[in-house]
Amino acid sequence: MSESAKHHQENVYFDYVASLEKINRVFDFKIPSLKILDLGCGDGRLSKELVDLGHEVWGVDVNEAGLAQARIFGLQTVQADIETKIPLEDAQFDLILFLDTLEHLNNPEAVLKEIHRLLKDDGQVIISCPNHFDLRNRLQMLFGGGIIHWAHRQYATSVPWAYGHIRFLLFKELEELLNLCGLYIKVSQYNFMAGGVIPRRLTPSGLRKFLLKRWPQLLSGKYVILADKTKGPINKKIFLPATPKGM
Repeated sequence: MSESAKHHQENVYFDYVASLEKINRVFDFKIPSLKILDLGCGDGRLSKELVDLGHEVWGVDVNEAGLAQARIFGLQTVQADIETKIPLEDAQFDLILFLDTLEHLNNPEAVLKEIHRLLKDDGQVIISCPNHFDLRNRLQMLFGGGIIHWAHRQYATSVPWAYGHIRFLLFKELEELLNLCGLYIKVSQYNFMAGGVIPRRLTPSGLRKFLLKRWPQLLSGKYVILADKTKGPINKKIFLPATPKGM
């Protein structure tokens, strides 16, 4: 894990309000008795909701302070740097959560191959990552701003020399990386960027959705995808005209 990612975990992640809102459209969590792995689980506040739904949830994180809270929430925990071989047996998880983590890694390819190893043959993975190439970020860089995502500029710790994000992928590049690791996108979700330069009060929901479908790379603030081990095209695309809580 990069030093900037460790800095981000130790100084920022407890401030985030995690929510199932960002992922519950791409997967039905009402399916009973799943075995779920939350990679980079932090303090487990999102996965607590899955434990409450009756799922067996494991959490992996490098930060012991976060894992201590995750255990209180009911997760079974493993302290490990996810960029090393994770000390868990092959092919045992129905679902893996890999949320807002890929962009922090020195070697995302190695971690995605670990995800492939840990998933059951019919298992699935949910991945979310920010889009650093939406309209607001492009304008920010065009007029002299840096790569720090506009949603993170509020944090005093988000300074260029210690910024947690070190991977910046277009959607097609994310898809290529997943395919390289034996994972294939089946559902993709896009949200009309929050705090964007196109005021929501001046654009009706239907217009925002139309624009988002036309230019998802330009207008989506985050990508949320569901992938599995079977080759095949993306068979479902979800376009959200507003950014839900937790995204």
